Amino acid sequence: MGCLPLRGEIGTPSEKWEDAVSDALLKLHDEPEAARSEWEAVRESGYPEDEMDAFVKAYIAWRLGEPIPVREAYEKVHEEFEIMPAIYFAKLEDMAMASAQTDVLRKLRELDPESSNVSERLINAWDKIDAEDIEPIDFLSLAEKRCGKDITAKLGTYKSEKTSARLMSTNPMMGKVMSASPGSYQYYRGEVPKGVKDLHCRFRMHASATGFHDRWSSRMRIGIFASNKDQYGDFGSSTLGRIGVGEDRYGGSYIFAEGGHGGYRKAGDVDFENGIRNSEEKKTIKKADFSRPPIQFDITCIDSRIAVYYNGVCYLNLPFAEGIDELALGFHVCGMSVYPESFQVWELNPEK
Repeated sequence: MGCLPLRGEIGTPSEKWEDAVSDALLKLHDEPEAARSEWEAVRESGYPEDEMDAFVKAYIAWRLGEPIPVREAYEKVHEEFEIMPAIYFAKLEDMAMASAQTDVLRKLRELDPESSNVSERLINAWDKIDAEDIEPIDFLSLAEKRCGKDITAKLGTYKSEKTSARLMSTNPMMGKVMSASPGSYQYYRGEVPKGVKDLHCRFRMHASATGFHDRWSSRMRIGIFASNKDQYGDFGSSTLGRIGVGEDRYGGSYIFAEGGHGGYRKAGDVDFENGIRNSEEKKTIKKADFSRPPIQFDITCIDSRIAVYYNGVCYLNLPFAEGIDELALGFHVCGMSVYPESFQVWELNPEK
């Protein structure tokens, strides 16, 4: 994940554990369970509770979908460095985005506004809604625990004069494939039944890029939006939360996450297991690899909070304004083919 070249700057070097530390760091992103076991062995060898120890523990928790102690990791790292190493800065911001720690996001942005992915618009939205930090919560597990009535078939069709906006049927993913050529896009939208404010959406699919356009990357994304413009006009964006993947001709593959009334793009750090890959020719039409596990997107909208997940890993968990009670679901595809496996939207029961 990029830590190894910085070993002279981060962590506590020693011949007693240097090789074991390197092995654990190499597995942090893609093999978090193995990394945890190896890091525990590193600690048993005498490795101290330094800033890297706090960072590694937080990172492993993030990759395993557990509550993330990112605030503790930030405090340890900030205490250690006058100028925070770039790898720490970027990953702490990712983890703060995934755990609703807006205080950490603000502090990181104040440390280095140029490096931060937190937009001024997002900060302004939080100021307007008086965002408060909450303790880290696994919203995916919470959504499964509070799973209520299935409302997939009750999504209302959206009427639009735009020819690019296809109606979302009562089963929006009933087709065998959804596709748009490079440089073109299709947008599907469905209205959530009125009165439903807390819900969860799960979409499993295989996907592949079909080519590249000079200006547009190939991408797909699904999201939850405020349906009534009068309810989100003060915040500059109707997007409560959305998650997607894509591939760029030059930049490679990426995960896209946006929410909390502001934009945020998480690029890189992903090796798609379903055909969305860089090719040597950069022009090859690629087919989805159906022998591999499908992509799974999860979006939780609950208690004026939005959380989005890619294959069980949270990429964004942020507050949005109260009073928004008319929601819509949208699916956007451009330069990609998407082969749905399952699509489900369910209402969340009140906490007992």
